[in-house]
Amino acid sequence: MPDIHPLWHTRRYTASLVAFILFMLTVAINGYIALWLSRHGVFDQYNVMFDADSNMRLSMISNGWPNEGMTHPLLHLLFSIPIRIIVNITDFFFHVADPVALRSQIGIFIVPVFNGIGTLLLFWTLGLIGLTLTSRLLVSTLGIVGFSSLIFGSLPEHFAISGTMLYLLYPLSLLLPNLNFPRSWSIWTGVGTALAGITITNIVPFAVFSWLAQVATGQSLLKAGVRTLFLSVAVISITLGIAKAANTIFDIPDQSYAVTRYLRSSMDEVLSIVHAIPNAMASTVVASSPVAVKNELGVKNGDRYLFQFSTTGPIRLHVIINSLLVFSIFLLGVIRMASLETRFRMLLWGSVLAILFSLGLVTAWGGNDPFLYSQCWRPFFMVIIAGTLLDKDKGIRTRWIIFTCLICYTTINNLLIIDEMRSVLLVSAVEGVR
Repeated sequence: MPDIHPLWHTRRYTASLVAFILFMLTVAINGYIALWLSRHGVFDQYNVMFDADSNMRLSMISNGWPNEGMTHPLLHLLFSIPIRIIVNITDFFFHVADPVALRSQIGIFIVPVFNGIGTLLLFWTLGLIGLTLTSRLLVSTLGIVGFSSLIFGSLPEHFAISGTMLYLLYPLSLLLPNLNFPRSWSIWTGVGTALAGITITNIVPFAVFSWLAQVATGQSLLKAGVRTLFLSVAVISITLGIAKAANTIFDIPDQSYAVTRYLRSSMDEVLSIVHAIPNAMASTVVASSPVAVKNELGVKNGDRYLFQFSTTGPIRLHVIINSLLVFSIFLLGVIRMASLETRFRMLLWGSVLAILFSLGLVTAWGGNDPFLYSQCWRPFFMVIIAGTLLDKDKGIRTRWIIFTCLICYTTINNLLIIDEMRSVLLVSAVEGVR
C-alpha cells in the first residue's frame, strides 16, 4: 500500500467519534427535511425542487420501476430489491397493510443515509491528504450545511447517491493507484460498476481519476491510458450486462427515452444555462434566493404545486456577493493544492477535469436548471475548498476562524432561504421568492 499522509495515523479514535457524529447529524438534518417535503406532497409530482423528478426516482428506488435503460442502468435495482426483501419479511411476521406505501417510506430515507455516508467519505479523504482533525471537522460541517447537501441530500433522487460514490475516487486513487490484478483491479471495477450503474456518465470522472492515479506512480501517459480504457470498457460491459440480465429475470420493461431528448436545441438555450451556471455552482455551498417559476408539468397534470423553484433568475447583488465569496475560496484551494507533491496534486487535476466535464455536460444536455446537477461537481468542489486549510503551521488558526465565520454565514443564509421556500410551499402560490 502506498504511503499516505502521516497525519492520517494521529488521533484515530477521536476522529472516528467525530466522523460518527457528523454522519448522524447529516442523516438527521436531511431526514427531517425529506419527511417534511414528503408530508407536503413535494415527492408526488415533477419538478417542484429545481427540476428534480422526485416522484419518479422515489418509485425507482422503492419499487424498481420505471427502468430508464442506459441512462441509469442499475438505479432501479440497487435499492428496490433489498427494500422489497425487507418489506416482505416484515409483512410475513407483522402483516403490512400497504406494502407499496411502506416501500416508499423506506425509500425516502435512502438518500439521507447516503448523504451521511458521503460526509464520512469526505472526512476520510481529507485525512488522507493531510488535513488536521479540526480542519476536517470544519470542511465536513460546511459540506453538511451547504445548500446542495440540504436540498439534494433530502430528495429521493440519484444525484446525492452519485455524489457520495464519487468521493470513493479519492481513497482509491491514493491507496490503490496501480491497477494490479486481481485485488486493485477488482476493487476499481466494483466501484466503477456501482458508479456507472447509478448514472452512466460517472464513467468519465472514474476514468480520469484512474488514469491520473497511474500517471502519478510513474507510468507513462500512454500505458496508463490503455489500462484505463480497458478498465472502463470492462466496467460498462459489466454494468449493462447485469442490467440486461436482471431486467430479463424480473421482467422489467425498458421505459427509457432517447438520449437526444434533452439536448440543448438552440444557442439561446445554451447561453441561458451558461448564464445560470455561476449561481448554480456558488449555490452548491451558499445559496442565493431562488425564484418560483411556472411548473409546466404541474400545470399540465393538474398537480398541487403549479410552480417550481429555480436558480435561473436574474443576477442580483446577493448572487454576485455569494458567487465572489465561494469562487474566491475555491481559487485559494486550487492554489494551495497545486503546491502538494505529485500523488496528492493529481487529485486537484482530477477534480478540476471532473468539474469541467460536469459543466460541459450540463451546458449541452439536461434539465432547465443547472443547480439540479450540483451533486455532480460537489465532491470535487468540496475537496478543492478543503485545500484552503492545508499547511497546518502557517496561519492555520486565522484560517480556522475565517472558515468558522463562513460556516456560520452559510448556515444562517441557507436556513433562511429554506424557510422562505417552506413558506411558498405552504401557501402553494405562484410567486417569486424574495
